[in-house]
Amino acid sequence: MDILILIYLCYVISKLAASKNLPKWRWIIRTVLYWMLGDFTAMYLVQLLAGININSEVLQSGTVTIEMFYVLFAGILGGFLGYLLVKKQLQDHPAEDPEKE
Repeated sequence: MDILILIYLCYVISKLAASKNLPKWRWIIRTVLYWMLGDFTAMYLVQLLAGININSEVLQSGTVTIEMFYVLFAGILGGFLGYLLVKKQLQDHPAEDPEKE
């Protein structure tokens, strides 16, 4: 689920970068990095603050608990926050002149 959302949001960022004559790949890479940073940070914070312990024994048992959904949902929200930060930076970035070399 994360990957599909991230692919779509990278497409949106690349269109916005192209409209400002900026290199698309720089902004796509930044989006992926911010997504991962927000994803892992949010998952860690939810585990820390809520006292959720997801260890290897829980994962190997194959049972899905509601706590896992909390952590995964927090990861998606954190990743989306990373995307919003990149989008804001790109919107505030001045457009480059295409004739400038």
